[in-house]
Amino acid sequence: MTVQRRPIAPIVGAILGVPLMAAGVVGVLGDSARVDPWELARWVVGADLAHDLVLAPLVLVLGAVIGRVLPASVRDPVRWAAATSAVLALIAIPFLGGRGRNASVPSLLNRNYGAGLLGAIAVVWALAALWGTVRMVRRRRG
Repeated sequence: MTVQRRPIAPIVGAILGVPLMAAGVVGVLGDSARVDPWELARWVVGADLAHDLVLAPLVLVLGAVIGRVLPASVRDPVRWAAATSAVLALIAIPFLGGRGRNASVPSLLNRNYGAGLLGAIAVVWALAALWGTVRMVRRRRG
């Protein structure tokens, strides 16, 4: 007879996540003078749709292509780097477009977000290259 164990991660996630989400909703609704709940809801739904209809299918197709083209030792690092790069790019879209920029507040959105995104993606791919190199060396050794 085998004993089936329940995974703990979903339980811990619910215990920690539900109160945090509730606090976020209460905070947004309580601060409606500064935050338009409908605008926020539009952004949350839009981000969810962008992820589910655009980002996730692209990453799945890319992952399948990577699985067929690259050697086994570098597949995981390249898949991780591609997925992480896509998420970073999705997060950066409002900043890259300057959404919220205001000429009367020069310190608002005053950075080169394109360069920041490229720098972050370069770090991700450098880490993936290091990871893949270590895996290839280990595989060759034994």
